[in-house]
Amino acid sequence: MKIDRHITPEAISAHIINDLIQGGRKYFGIAADFSCASGELIKKIIDNISLRKIILNDIDRAVINKNLFFNYETEIFNVDFEREECADFLGFYGKCDLIILNPPYSMRGASKYNTNIGNVSIKSSRAMKHILHALRFLSSNGVMYCIVPTNILTSEMDKKIILSLVNSADITEIKRFGRGHFASASVETVLIRIENYKDVEFCKLCKSGIPGESEKSSSFSLTRGNVPIHSLDGRIYTRSGKNRIPFVHTTNIDATKALFINRNTKYRIVSGRFILLPRVGSPKLNKIKIHEGELAVSDCVIVIQGDMIDLLHWYLVNNYLKLEAIYSGHCAKYTTISRLNELLFNFELENSSDERVGERSMVQSVI
Repeated sequence: MKIDRHITPEAISAHIINDLIQGGRKYFGIAADFSCASGELIKKIIDNISLRKIILNDIDRAVINKNLFFNYETEIFNVDFEREECADFLGFYGKCDLIILNPPYSMRGASKYNTNIGNVSIKSSRAMKHILHALRFLSSNGVMYCIVPTNILTSEMDKKIILSLVNSADITEIKRFGRGHFASASVETVLIRIENYKDVEFCKLCKSGIPGESEKSSSFSLTRGNVPIHSLDGRIYTRSGKNRIPFVHTTNIDATKALFINRNTKYRIVSGRFILLPRVGSPKLNKIKIHEGELAVSDCVIVIQGDMIDLLHWYLVNNYLKLEAIYSGHCAKYTTISRLNELLFNFELENSSDERVGERSMVQSVI
């Protein structure tokens, strides 16, 4: 398998050390780093605490610097932490009181990874799989520090898992790091602390769901365009012609230039009056546009249809920060139908009272 090369900056150790000191945590039985690279990150941390044993693991046998731990009782492994049987092998020495985890995430893609906890099978992102594996080794009074991409907190794939963790453990955000903090990587990351983890409660919530937690649904129709931009193979035209249909991608969503593609029965045609928003990339103000007519739409664009289109357009433009907040991602920013749906649900709540009927009419007439 490919090896993740995003090595955690040593400077992050200062934030972990400071948090340990502020929390009065000085004495540990076993400390572990399951993706340790050279080991320099955890070495800086353990030099400031007392412990009995260190467990180090990295899939790349060549990178661990054993000389750093000459004065510590150390167990060193080179196992693939993503494999269930290999991850379980590390638990031979007992539960860990301190775990440092920098899960791999440099390989792009939306693949789902399966983790079995008890009798529950959980599908998640790659980084979340590593968190779930590591949690099974955390002692009841233990603490785990994870350096993860920020979108793990908002991704649709991990949404149910995050909700279950929040309700079965104490999760604290320690520090956010902007793009460029990791060498040669455009990635936004966050350092989080997980403690007081209750595995039985977590499995129960993953299986049955959070009581009272349900999907907020707006009355708007939200659809993702279904024209794969890469499949067009350059067959995008600047002039209309026989058997061509207007086409919108993120590059012309601002309506500054007309594009056309050949009609295809596979492509969904959107008609009427609607708002188009980029699904991928930042939702700049000039890209929040009302469109009319018949269009084929790129799969990088979301279509919003329904009543109050003019008022909604006014709301999105004048509450831009709320819209911008639903876009995240550790590489390119993106949003999802679910996130947008919740924003529109809240918009409808704000505009549903009788006192605002007149205001809605006024806004629509001005537009």
